[in-house]
Amino acid sequence: MSFLQRANSLIGEPYNKDTNHCYSLVMQLLPNAPKIEHVVNGIYASVNKINYEVKALKLKEVKEFQNEDIILLGRSTIYHHVGVYYDGGIIHADEDRGVVYDSMVQLKKFYPNMRGLRL
Repeated sequence: MSFLQRANSLIGEPYNKDTNHCYSLVMQLLPNAPKIEHVVNGIYASVNKINYEVKALKLKEVKEFQNEDIILLGRSTIYHHVGVYYDGGIIHADEDRGVVYDSMVQLKKFYPNMRGLRL
């Protein structure tokens, strides 16, 4: 199944903090990605801890996003959400709306701090 097929099958699914949340969505969309739960759980930790985890998982930090990049999202210097970039937007699991695709313009209003990671 292609990335786009997986994404289309998941959009509209309800959010569930135990089984269908932001980092589980990333793992469903990118099944070959290293387990990023440690990076996401470290989002509330120091930037140094996140940098260590990113290196340990052999992810490359990128400034220009490409399709299927992992995007850490934050309202300040602390990241607290994650999704996957695709064609000018991010597929992510929103607590109120479930799995959605939002444009970068929409998301920048709520998450002005974004950090791209590439497999």
